[in-house]
Amino acid sequence: MIHDLQNRTTEIESERDENSILQAQLQDKIGEMESELKESINRHEDLEQYTLRNSLRFMHVPNKENLNTDSEVIQICDRCLGVSIGRADIDRTHTIGNVKGEHVQIIPTFTSHNLKSKVYTAKRKLKGNVNGIFTTEDLTNLIKRLIQVNKAISLSSFWSNNGRIFVCKERDSKPIQIKCVSDIDNLSTQ
Repeated sequence: MIHDLQNRTTEIESERDENSILQAQLQDKIGEMESELKESINRHEDLEQYTLRNSLRFMHVPNKENLNTDSEVIQICDRCLGVSIGRADIDRTHTIGNVKGEHVQIIPTFTSHNLKSKVYTAKRKLKGNVNGIFTTEDLTNLIKRLIQVNKAISLSSFWSNNGRIFVCKERDSKPIQIKCVSDIDNLSTQ
C-alpha cells in the first residue's frame, strides 16, 4: 500500500511538473499574442488617422433647413477663410452628431492634402466670427483619450499637426508625439 501511494505521489508530482511547463508555455504565448494585438491596434490607429488626413471638422455651423453641406463648406472657406474652393475640390461632406439643434458639425474631405492644409492654416481667420464657427483636424479617438488623461495629470499643452498629435507635459519640455493609446497611458507613468 505504501508503495502504491509513493508511485501515485510520483505520478502526481510528474503531472504537476508537466502542467507547470505547459502553464509557462501558455503564459509566453499569451504575452506574444498581447504584443501582437497591441501592434495591430497601433497599426490600425495609424491607418485610420491616415484616412482622415484630407478631412477637417467645421464646428458650430448654423443649422439650416435643407442644409447643403458642400455649399456651406465652400461659403465658409471663401467668405470666412479667404480660401477660394469649388465643388471639384471637395470629395464629400457630411454632418456628424446631432443635426436637430441650432448648430451642426460638418466634415469635409478635400481632394488634396495641400488644399486641406491651406484651409486649416487659414483657421485663425475664424476667431471672433459672429456664428462662433471654428475648425479642427478630424482625428481618431486618441484625442478623446488624451483629453481624459489631461484632466487627470494636467498636461502643459497638446495639439495636432497634419493628423499627428503632440504633447508637452511641462511648459518648456520637448514635444512628445502620440502615436497610440499606450503612448497616452505612458504619460501618466512618466
